[in-house]
Amino acid sequence: MRIRQRRRRSRAGFTVIEVTIALAILCSTVAVAGGRFLTNLSAVRSAQRTSAAALYLDTVMQDLSAQPYDSLLTFDGNSFHDQDTVERSNFRVQLSVFQAAAASSASSRR
Repeated sequence: MRIRQRRRRSRAGFTVIEVTIALAILCSTVAVAGGRFLTNLSAVRSAQRTSAAALYLDTVMQDLSAQPYDSLLTFDGNSFHDQDTVERSNFRVQLSVFQAAAASSASSRR
């Protein structure tokens, strides 16, 4: 009877190989999940930056649309920054203004 009890005790629990394999699987899963998390975090930051740039550009376009049409040529070559100084700015808009074809000649072609 003692022999049977010893065999039962020696079979109880996990072997070192089983624990090692389980830890290897767990570490692999955590490494893959961590890599995907970092990739997604980078994508989110890029999307946030793109969204902020689009919002800033929309603001610049609204400011320009509030200007009289005849004064738009005075903005040619100007730069707009989202901060007080160029060094602190995240975004910069460089304007290139050109004259469109005259509206009267375009309407007379129709």
